[in-house]
Amino acid sequence: MKKIFFIAILAILIIPLGAWAAIRQDQNFSLGKNDVLNKNLYAGGGTVNILGEAKQDAIISGGTIIMSGTVGQDLAAAGGNIMVDGIIGDDARIAGGNLSIGGKIGGELLAAGGQVSLSSDLEVKGNTTLAGGNLLIDGALAGDLTAYGGSVRIDGKIGGNVKVKANQKLIIGSQAVIYGNLDYSAPEKLTIEDGAKIKGKVTFSEIQAQAAKKGLWGIWWLAWLVGLAIFLTAALVVYFLFRKKLEEAVSYTLANFGKETLRGFIILVVLPIAAIVSFVTVIGALLGGAGLLLFVLMGIFTAIFAPMVFGTLIFRLILKKPEFALDWRSVVMGVVLLRIIHVIPYVGWIFWFIFFLAAFGALFNYLYRHFRKA
Repeated sequence: MKKIFFIAILAILIIPLGAWAAIRQDQNFSLGKNDVLNKNLYAGGGTVNILGEAKQDAIISGGTIIMSGTVGQDLAAAGGNIMVDGIIGDDARIAGGNLSIGGKIGGELLAAGGQVSLSSDLEVKGNTTLAGGNLLIDGALAGDLTAYGGSVRIDGKIGGNVKVKANQKLIIGSQAVIYGNLDYSAPEKLTIEDGAKIKGKVTFSEIQAQAAKKGLWGIWWLAWLVGLAIFLTAALVVYFLFRKKLEEAVSYTLANFGKETLRGFIILVVLPIAAIVSFVTVIGALLGGAGLLLFVLMGIFTAIFAPMVFGTLIFRLILKKPEFALDWRSVVMGVVLLRIIHVIPYVGWIFWFIFFLAAFGALFNYLYRHFRKA
């Protein structure tokens, strides 16, 4: 399990590098099909698309990452949705919300996410280590396989030994071939479909209810770390793209914190009700749909903006400066601290919600003033 937490921490550590790459003022990054990069690739953005070749290491962070090109050495990637279907010369370390991994990997594969899917065309020369809520394992894995998950399904060919800890269930699919031993822990015995082959010894250890609960907590914390990495990505990319406007918005929010918190609460209650009521007529339905879409988009952006407000306030208190100054350090501090506070029982979500309301009210006020000027 140490390897899994290592890649979760790695995901957090590579975020600033990817975000710095986003300073190119381009919300998306693309390495074209005919592009060849003879040095390390550092890329970040809302969408990162790697079609060409990076001859050395690639460190990537983004909301959506598509890697169908070639990386000569190691790949380290963290993001929301990650699709890998290219050639990795050495190791691949991947963390995100939803992972789909295919292609060829010349070294080890380490991957952690909410859902991890290894496709049937995947080839891994080294060992494979996976963690996630739902693991779907296909392809040809030449080395050992270690998997930690809630639900685990194996359909591929595993050349080495297999060790699985499944807190819900383990299924060996009809196409699976395991050439080594299978050592697994689960609340109940595995399901083996017709056609599956296990060449080595099978060892089963029953997980008691309490142990299964602990395992689920471990997966929850892993998901929390991955979520933190994703929020850091989003916050830093947004900061570098809209730095000047965000500096003004953060200063305004903190200077009018009480008023904007009240405004945010009123809008949060009134806007969705008004949108739903407007669905009575056809024209109203169109306006209501637009209103609900605006509400959702504002909520997403506010979840990114609120930690900036909080981080700037904390940074000012630490440095004891009279003015509010937003920079990348306060962004990182705000995201990390506010997510930690959010998981504190009872009071954490209330504290988080107050900053969310203030940021929501300030964002709505900014859009309203901008619309009036237009």
